[in-house]
Amino acid sequence: EVDVEFGIANGHTLPAMQLGTPIEGLPTQRRFRVRRQDTFALWILGFAGDARVVSPPALAARVTELAAQTLARYAP
Repeated sequence: EVDVEFGIANGHTLPAMQLGTPIEGLPTQRRFRVRRQDTFALWILGFAGDARVVSPPALAARVTELAAQTLARYAP
């Protein structure tokens, strides 16, 4: 299970905020059952910072690592 926090509700994030299951008391977070963590991490990156993995910490770190690799690839 992966908990994701959505930082903004807009046309890009609203559909994703309807997926997964709600987390009681945390209206900006959803819980997802994930089979392929790297694929899920890439999906999260597609939100350009408007979504972040809260837990598990290992997957949150993986998303950060993938973002850093992407930035390094396109840095001047």
